[in-house]
Amino acid sequence: MYPSSPQRAGLDSEITVVKFGTVRRFVETFYFTVDDIEAAQKRVIDAGGKILLPPMDVPGGSRILQAVDDQGCNFALMQGPKS
Repeated sequence: MYPSSPQRAGLDSEITVVKFGTVRRFVETFYFTVDDIEAAQKRVIDAGGKILLPPMDVPGGSRILQAVDDQGCNFALMQGPKS
C-alpha cells in the first residue's frame, strides 16, 4: 500500500488489515518524507531499527522503504520524485 498523497511533504498514514491465521489485526503505518532515502536508511539501522523492505521505486517517481524501529513500531520513509 502507498500513502494517499505521495506528493505532500511531512507525514501521512494508512491502515491495513493483517490476518494471522484466524486473527485479524489493524496495522497503521506512518509515512515520513525524507530528502535522501539511502541516508535515512543508514540512520534507521544506526539507531537500532531494521529494514523490512529496502528502498524501491513506486509509480510516479517516488521511492519508499518500510522499517521497524527499536521498539517494534512499523513505519515507512518516502523520498519524493526527483525533479
